[in-house]
Amino acid sequence: MQTQKKTPISIIDNDEAPALPFKLKIINRINILKCFRDGKGHTVSEISGLTGISKITTMRAVHFFCEKGVLITQGKVYQNNTGGKYPEIFKLYITKYILCITMWPGIVCLTLMDFCGNVIKRVEYLDIDTHKTSVDEIEEFLLQKIVLLLDEMNIDKEEVYGVAVSTAGIIDYQNKRIKYNAQASEWGNNISILDPLKQFFGENTYFFLENGGKTIARAILRRPEVGKKRVLIFTTTWGISGCFMQEGRILNGKNSLIGEIGHMILDANDKEKCSCGSHGCLERMVDIKRIRESLKERTLPEESGLNAIPWNEVTLLDLFNLANQGDMVSQEYVAYLADCFALTLRNISLVFDPELVFFIGDYAYAGEYFDRCLKTKLSEFRYYANDDFFEIMYEEETMLKMDYIGAAVAVTDHFFDDVELYEGE
Repeated sequence: MQTQKKTPISIIDNDEAPALPFKLKIINRINILKCFRDGKGHTVSEISGLTGISKITTMRAVHFFCEKGVLITQGKVYQNNTGGKYPEIFKLYITKYILCITMWPGIVCLTLMDFCGNVIKRVEYLDIDTHKTSVDEIEEFLLQKIVLLLDEMNIDKEEVYGVAVSTAGIIDYQNKRIKYNAQASEWGNNISILDPLKQFFGENTYFFLENGGKTIARAILRRPEVGKKRVLIFTTTWGISGCFMQEGRILNGKNSLIGEIGHMILDANDKEKCSCGSHGCLERMVDIKRIRESLKERTLPEESGLNAIPWNEVTLLDLFNLANQGDMVSQEYVAYLADCFALTLRNISLVFDPELVFFIGDYAYAGEYFDRCLKTKLSEFRYYANDDFFEIMYEEETMLKMDYIGAAVAVTDHFFDDVELYEGE
């Protein structure tokens, strides 16, 4: 199947009229195949129970996908302790691979995966800082490491269905370019980072380019607790990024600026100029470098645990841990950080009003003291009746893992969104 000619699914269900037979058949096939995306084996009875579709219709759809080469039977188990037999088990069967490329400040990670979400091979490179390297050097580095990976795994480039690249910056989705990366302003504008990869893999390979925060968001997009809620996600390690989700979709906006939370201005009179050109951006206000400079200029109480750490080596995790242990100086800084995020959330709530907020990255490990300070500050805003603002969740899975999971979701979505996959008799 050539990815360039695929037709995306566009089926809108409503309660105004019954679905036409053809449309109903497609909808049933979509819902049935969706159940197999977990990579596990399932029986027809299981799928029928999950979807509410009759066993006969489910069996026909399963056989249809087996003929398409998308599902495969794992056979029957004939013996159990009562002498009966188990029903036939079917499983997703797609032999193509997915290559996920994480290209963040200080790290490049290549993750080769299958369509069931299994990691075949994962390699991290810490010897190149992509945001301090020219685009040409990065492109050469990526191609070299990709060739090594495929050779090592004895995989031909034709076997790679899709390549997903996660990076910092604002994305031009129409042209699949990086509009601008504030973390690497020397790159300039409109960077065609995918061009060498397209030349290497060929036109039948699908390419996905996305901001790191939004790539990570795809890892939680289909969680039951997310559903169709209005969701805000903070990603917080090498910068402050975000993602807004509503009705199960990621919001981007005309200029792809939705989610650039780190550049929300909290104090326009702040002296430090941000890489975006403004003053008082959240990303600068909560930068650990600012706290280190403050520590450098002050005399700490003898009992403070911060005395054991050189001022220029203090991390956010150090502050969180010491604050949770009762260190008063650390609590002062953590309370300040919580205030900054509370003000950010207050401003966001006026235009988006989230139901669920995730912290991913360093702040996922902030702990009880940060959480208490954050909620105390939020409760001061009178818009929230009875402190009923939104649910806050701290996601402790690593950002790197969530990144390649989210990237794989994007590529597999592209495959399963092809209406040709569901058409035919």
